[in-house]
Amino acid sequence: MEKKTERKLKDDGTYVDITRVSTTPEDGFTDNLNRVTIDDPTHVKGYQTNIRFETDDPRIVKPFLYGLCSIFYIISIILLIVKCYFFSILFFIVTTVTLISQLKTIKQKEKELLNNPTYNPNDKEVIKDFCQTVKTEVKDTNEKTFTKKNFKWFVKSSIPICTIIAFIISIILAIIIGSIYSILYGILTFFGSLIILTLLFIIYFALVSNLFKH
Repeated sequence: MEKKTERKLKDDGTYVDITRVSTTPEDGFTDNLNRVTIDDPTHVKGYQTNIRFETDDPRIVKPFLYGLCSIFYIISIILLIVKCYFFSILFFIVTTVTLISQLKTIKQKEKELLNNPTYNPNDKEVIKDFCQTVKTEVKDTNEKTFTKKNFKWFVKSSIPICTIIAFIISIILAIIIGSIYSILYGILTFFGSLIILTLLFIIYFALVSNLFKH
């Protein structure tokens, strides 16, 4: 597993941290599936890249906080409409406490940044620049992860699993149909199901292959 953190410092005193965690089949599985995080992401064996963005810029954090809290307020209202009063009140209280607490932290950070003459609290271009950074970094990460080499490994490791699934489903269906009608219908169901599932898996791999273009 390889972990890299890149910090982009700005002249106005804010920063953006970009953390990437790349894993390969050699990294294996995690010991604890409940600890699947950016620092311990490998809950399955394979190629993957996790990316995380962090910033202390109030001009970015505040709109995100308002948007997130709005979603939870909407959930609270929906729960109230369907008469789930306990959970509605719980969502409302937790969201309000979180909003007040985080706004207090953001205001403290804003006071610190206002001492920097280059910091403009009303600069709306910051959000656009941040979104563009996220878009660019995610695209770059995808290009490095979804490679033709990784697709070959994906197909190679998935075929045994797909084969087992296809046989199990076909056998179960054959037993059910055979017990209801006759052994002949059971045999036909087995081969028919096997052919259909095989075609479905082929279509699946064909669709997934469109991701692995690099």
